Amino acid sequence: MLGFLLLLSQDRFIVPPMMPRRPIAKRESLPPGTTETLTVDGKEWTLFIPDKWDRKSEAVAVHFHGAIWHAIQEHLDRGTDCPLLVFYPGEGSAIYQKSVADSRVFDELEVVVTRRLGTKQFSTVDVTSFSAGYGAVREWVKQPRVFDRLRRVILADSLYGSLDDGKIERTPAKEHIVVWLPLAKAAMDRKKTFVITVSKVATPSYASSWECAAAIVSAVGGRYIAVEKGTLAATLDSEFPLLSRFDSGSFHVWQYGGEDAQAHMTHARHIAAIWKALDP
Repeated sequence: MLGFLLLLSQDRFIVPPMMPRRPIAKRESLPPGTTETLTVDGKEWTLFIPDKWDRKSEAVAVHFHGAIWHAIQEHLDRGTDCPLLVFYPGEGSAIYQKSVADSRVFDELEVVVTRRLGTKQFSTVDVTSFSAGYGAVREWVKQPRVFDRLRRVILADSLYGSLDDGKIERTPAKEHIVVWLPLAKAAMDRKKTFVITVSKVATPSYASSWECAAAIVSAVGGRYIAVEKGTLAATLDSEFPLLSRFDSGSFHVWQYGGEDAQAHMTHARHIAAIWKALDP
């Protein structure tokens, strides 16, 4: 019985965070670290090095899409000391996709960053993305060299795709679902960690995060479990409650309520909380 309960605690009861409406602002005091701009393949990346960084570590975190100051604040709030790269070239997933589609971009990025840090390579890479940032993550997942380095990936309401025109019902295009399956299956085997949080915001002209996540869960043979109101704190928020979840190994998909712009934005504003759910 004890072993069964331990299994449940590993696969089912990582506690998803609450996603309440949260105003954010740039803090008056500068974050404890060094921020600088690096140019890779003609595009600007921001490198933040926390003061407490252990120079023996070769781990690095990367965030795609959103205000750079906010990404740094969430990075520090999660309680990590590794360097952070932030990439925010503009709006729309296409610019993210095109910016990293050539695998040589990752190689150049590694050379530029490790030279600055005085390390040999990226031993592990933790990636977060919000909204359109998934366009870059999806390209990295397809590149074997990058995939091997990925340790943990969080898509914070950051998963979209085209619609399959050949289906009467709304169905995400197959090619925009199968690309995620190697990462999902590796996470199910606990070789990596993959977390997807989604809202119910509708996207009439393309497949929403809710629809794409559901398609991935179905493709790996999973099913959502409804989370009864009151069983977890995350279910009690009046606007954006946790509604259902799928958990297998280190693959987690958490569905939250809310259908407006704030329902979408609240995922970006709780990235640190998502990390803390994984690292309590």
